[in-house]
Amino acid sequence: MAKILTNKNMKCPETMLKYIGGISTRNVTIILNVSNQYVHKTINGHPTDSLGRSLPSKPQTFQPTRHYKSNMLTANIHNLPDAENFSSLTASPTITKDVTVATSTSANFSHYTPKNIFVQKPRRCERRRACRTPEHFNNRRKINEVEKMILANRRITVREVAEDLNISIGSCHSIFINDLGMRRVAAKIVPKLLNCDQKQHRMNIANEMLDSVRDDPNLLQRDITGDEAWVYGYDVETKAQSSQWKLPHEPRPKKARQVRSNVKALLTVFFDCRGVVHHEFLPQGRTVNKEYYLQVMRNLREAIHQKRPDLWTNKNWLLHHDNAPAHTSLLVRVFLAKTNTRMMPQPPYSPDLAPCDFLLFPKLKRPMKGRRYATLDEIKKASKEELKKILKNDFLECFEDWKNR
Repeated sequence: MAKILTNKNMKCPETMLKYIGGISTRNVTIILNVSNQYVHKTINGHPTDSLGRSLPSKPQTFQPTRHYKSNMLTANIHNLPDAENFSSLTASPTITKDVTVATSTSANFSHYTPKNIFVQKPRRCERRRACRTPEHFNNRRKINEVEKMILANRRITVREVAEDLNISIGSCHSIFINDLGMRRVAAKIVPKLLNCDQKQHRMNIANEMLDSVRDDPNLLQRDITGDEAWVYGYDVETKAQSSQWKLPHEPRPKKARQVRSNVKALLTVFFDCRGVVHHEFLPQGRTVNKEYYLQVMRNLREAIHQKRPDLWTNKNWLLHHDNAPAHTSLLVRVFLAKTNTRMMPQPPYSPDLAPCDFLLFPKLKRPMKGRRYATLDEIKKASKEELKKILKNDFLECFEDWKNR
């Protein structure tokens, strides 16, 4: 009956797995399973490990537990007899951290196999499937009905859905938020709703600009863009500007509804990645038409000749402006063709792709909101001061943002 694993075979758990398995006697079947610890033996009454190191001599208390599937007892490895008291060792494919002792009144245990002894617990998905009750399917049916009603009418309220389906408002709101992951939002205001042809045209121009930038990485550094904007003597400040801190016992601040003043000046600005190239104000009593904009183009060329001599000498600068009627008039296009001015295309109804609209004018107007300027001269003076405060890095970030939009 004596057959024991020597230290040579017990150097590591991987080696021991080849030798440790089922140990059978006439009425006892033991499944030895090892993962992280060495099996120890007893030398001179003192327990040691496979390398001869002493282990705590006090054994753990043997508390047998009956197996739920078969007539088996579970014991700790420290409570088992020495391996020398058993007659044989057989390999077992089942590996765990415990030792299971199977006992029975029958003397023959040949019919027990690892598949029969170690019954796996049901998987999580099987447990969930077993726990599904008619109430669960009823809730799933309610969620589907709520979803159909929302997709049929996006503006329907929670109260209307709850009344139609005869459920509580709290349950209906929970289905909206938790089960369907929906939230109610307001529509975004845009300058114009584009049709399919306009959207396709916008996409084609954007792809054309991206291809040009990929072919010439320095293209945007030679681009000069501009536009016009009104600067008011008084402009209403935004909500963020009017917000302020208050103590818990203080009332919420109030402000009266106000409108923009009639005193205003039209500012025309052209700039590149290095800063402002040219700016001018519309003379009082005039309107922006093709004749006025033609004169603006002549003034812009003179400003480029003085402030950007490198671009003027190489004649490789590009002009970018939006599709306003004065900008696309025949008179202006003929002048630009005669002067060999290259144009950067602009998609129609796309202020989000115009650098003046998404960077320059907001930075210019925001500090002036909430302030009052009595005359046109004060408006022009304040506008020039705000233009000078815009840093060169802001212009560089503007063109990088333009490329990534």
